[in-house]
Amino acid sequence: MFLDHCRALIRHAEEAETAARQAATGRGGRLSLGAVASAFSWPLPLMLEQFHKELPDVEIRTQEIDTHEAAAGLLDRSLDWAIVRQTAPVRGTTATSLYADRFVAALPVRHPVAEASGPLDLADLAGAPWVWLHRHISPDYHDAMAALCRAAGFSPVPNHWARSVTSQIAMVECDLGVTVVPATASASHPAVRFRHLRHATATIELTAMTRSDPGALAERLTALAAQLTTAQAPPPPN
Repeated sequence: MFLDHCRALIRHAEEAETAARQAATGRGGRLSLGAVASAFSWPLPLMLEQFHKELPDVEIRTQEIDTHEAAAGLLDRSLDWAIVRQTAPVRGTTATSLYADRFVAALPVRHPVAEASGPLDLADLAGAPWVWLHRHISPDYHDAMAALCRAAGFSPVPNHWARSVTSQIAMVECDLGVTVVPATASASHPAVRFRHLRHATATIELTAMTRSDPGALAERLTALAAQLTTAQAPPPPN
C-alpha cells in the first residue's frame, strides 16, 4: 500500500512538472478569462475557436464580468485575461485596443421610426423613454453614451436601468424604451431594430486587458484577438 502511494506521488509530481513546463512555454495550463456580455457574440467565438485549435491542451475558464471588475480580477489573479469596453489605463495592467465600435440606436419593433430607411437623427429620440446604464458598471461606456446624446443636442432622462449591454437590448425588446448600443452587440435580436446614426462620431473601444506580466498564454490570446478583429469585421446590425 505504501509503495502504491509512493508511485502515485511520483506520477503526480511528473504530471505537475509537465504542466508547469507547458504553461511556461504557452502550450498548456489553465487560462481564466473574463468578458463583457456583448463580447460573447463577437469576437470571442472566433477567438476561442482558433485558440482551441492551436492549443487544445489549455483549459479555459470563462466568466461574464463588468468592465469595472476586470482590473481588480487581473490584479488579484482571479483573471488572467479580459475583454472589456474601456480605454483608461489601470496601474499594473496592460490594455490593447481591438476595435473602435460605433454606436447604433436600438428601437422596439413597434417604434414609429423602427422600419424607416437611412441613418437616424439621434435627436429624434430625445423625448422617448430611455434605457440607460449605471456609470459605475462601465464608466467609459456610460460617458460615451452621454457624449453621443449631448452632441445630438439633448440629455436623455433614463426611465429604465440596465447592468449590461445585453440587458439594455433585452429591455428594448420588452418595448420599455430606446437606447444606443455598440454595433457589435446588435446581432441576432429579431424583436429589436437597430438604426445607424447620422453625424455620430463617438466610439467605444473594445479592449483586451492583461496584467503587466501576462504570461505566455495571455499574450497569445491578446495577439490572436488583435489578429482576428483586424481580419474579420463584426456582423452588421439587423
